[in-house]
Amino acid sequence: MKNNDLYQWDEFITDKKNTLDAKLHEIYDRIYRKDVFWEVWKQLWRGKKVSDDVEFAFDDDYYKKTITNVRLTLLLLMAVSCAFAFLDILVLAIPFSVILLLRYGMLFFLIIPLLILSYTSFARRFMQPVTCLVLIGIGIHITLIIHFFSKNSYGYIYYYATLILLIISSYTVAQLRLKYASITGWSLLFCFQILWLLKNYYITNSHTISIDIDFIMSSMTICIANIVGMVGGYFMEVYRRRDFFQRRIIETEQEKSDSLLLNILPHEIAIKLKNENSLISEYYENASILFADLVNFTRISESMSPVELVDLLNEVFSYFDNFVDDLGLEKIKTIGDCYMAASGVPIPRNDHAHVLVELALKITDFVKGKDFLNKYQLAFRIGINSGPVVAGVIGRKKFLYDLWGDAVNMASRMESHGVAGKIQVTRNTYDIIKDMFICEPQGQITIKGKGEMEIWHVLRAR
Repeated sequence: MKNNDLYQWDEFITDKKNTLDAKLHEIYDRIYRKDVFWEVWKQLWRGKKVSDDVEFAFDDDYYKKTITNVRLTLLLLMAVSCAFAFLDILVLAIPFSVILLLRYGMLFFLIIPLLILSYTSFARRFMQPVTCLVLIGIGIHITLIIHFFSKNSYGYIYYYATLILLIISSYTVAQLRLKYASITGWSLLFCFQILWLLKNYYITNSHTISIDIDFIMSSMTICIANIVGMVGGYFMEVYRRRDFFQRRIIETEQEKSDSLLLNILPHEIAIKLKNENSLISEYYENASILFADLVNFTRISESMSPVELVDLLNEVFSYFDNFVDDLGLEKIKTIGDCYMAASGVPIPRNDHAHVLVELALKITDFVKGKDFLNKYQLAFRIGINSGPVVAGVIGRKKFLYDLWGDAVNMASRMESHGVAGKIQVTRNTYDIIKDMFICEPQGQITIKGKGEMEIWHVLRAR
């Protein structure tokens, strides 16, 4: 019966692993077929919104991935602004003090505050809209300089090209989200047109709003720059979302895989197994081992269906698992109707014997007088021994964390030679726990291969 249950458990783990591998292959296939891209594209095109939590996570991920580029862009703007101050002296027919005010005023009141903001706790929330406003401010500054020149002058062409580059950069280099980049680009087109019309109305003293071919061509060029930028920015955001969703799917599946692995192996061993491709074993000088076996299991199993039997064992052993977790112990395995746990592995602890006896007392108190499945009363034989063990994972398939050594064999003998409802311990364990637990001597029993051995029954804590 025990071997059959172990075989079924191995088959269960194998099925789970195969299911997980199939799921991961499906994810990678979807990525390489670009299904995720088209799903995101359709979602954006139809205007469907993702949940607020997912959108917040995307914003946070977007910020972390782009903040370095934003800071480099700001430093580049500072360098370009300082360099262009010398060009202004050559091409602008205005006083040098005005040039300094325009250039360095923009530097100190727009770019530097934004750079400082990028290092604060408010950056993730406000960086995008504030960057949008700063770029609009820089664009208005450039647009004002443009209108100092006549339409066909070298300065006009030079600064007009700078405005076009700024608009395209808002969609690309500045790493703005599409909505903020669009606000920047189209706002600058609107400002350019308004300042053009105001210049013709007031500065030329015509007091009429005239629209000539230069105005139309300049506006069309800025409009085309915005359209090209929006198309590029749109696909950049789609690909960013695609990358984000891919990573979320893979991370979710990885968490499921890790969770499954941690349900089979201790956390420390699972990490070693993932990082090392070698035999995992370790010697522990002081550890304690517990075996708890259901009394009259054969008779009980004959009186119930297989489904009821599995439900019964699942109910009982699930409670045992909770006790193990509460006490910080390590469940090793279940073999049919036998439950095995250990203390002091894989993390050594000085109270290994005390806490394992506490687990045994919890088990006996739990099953005493309780009706399982509303009709079965159970009793367990419990055996405990302490001593050195070797613990680890061997083999290449169907990994199982297990213990080996004479101490393990003696704990199993304590259980098999035990009494229903009693906790039987060896002298090794008794010498460790006798000051904290009341134990009753049971004399000596004959153990095959060991001869006469003293045993005790643990009654209760002192």
